[in-house]
Amino acid sequence: MTPTVRVNLALAAAFTSLAVLGACMTTTETARTASTPNIIPQTFPYTPGSGTVQTMGRIPPDLSAAAGSSAPGTGYRLGIRMDNGSFQYVDVDGGEFSVGTRIELAPDRTYKRI
Repeated sequence: MTPTVRVNLALAAAFTSLAVLGACMTTTETARTASTPNIIPQTFPYTPGSGTVQTMGRIPPDLSAAAGSSAPGTGYRLGIRMDNGSFQYVDVDGGEFSVGTRIELAPDRTYKRI
């Protein structure tokens, strides 16, 4: 086998390997992209009144920005047990509330500690 044939065979093998790796990477990328969930912000019913914070968790940055938070990634979702026995969720900008805090929800969608 001549040196030229060896070089050509080596180049052909290298290009074939690159093509196979490229196909694998494309397949992996497509599979990962296809399984990525589409995050859709939820709108919760709002009823003015007073209640007690039962749960508190950070809102993911994507949802925080979509919900209109002033600084994405700093929002919290409060689960509030209302005095009438109902339960509702409210998104707030800061972490000034904690579980057990009494809160009042106003008709204009503002809130305050009570």
